[in-house]
Amino acid sequence: ICLVGHSLGGYLAARFAMRNNNTNSDAINISKLILASPVGFQHPPPPGQRLPFSNLPPAMRLLDALWSANFTPQQIIRLMGEKRGRRMVERALRGRISHLSPTDVDLLAEYF
Repeated sequence: ICLVGHSLGGYLAARFAMRNNNTNSDAINISKLILASPVGFQHPPPPGQRLPFSNLPPAMRLLDALWSANFTPQQIIRLMGEKRGRRMVERALRGRISHLSPTDVDLLAEYF
């Protein structure tokens, strides 16, 4: 099979591929593994290189608290409400992926 994974799915696909390699006769034959922007778990920086939580701006502390409570970015955007969340997504898309057409930005913002 050809196994594709994106973001957290990339991490899970890589783990699955490592556990199901061809050395085991019962293994699934993975012919290709494609990882698109896979997430990884890095070691935290040493304590002297970390920014103290109290030095973070209030918005970052709020995002950190939500992330720690297992809120996803999509859930956070949805909590902002339809109009405000949509504007936030549109602004982020235009800033990070500037080559998108207005139609593509509209479709992606609608998805969230």
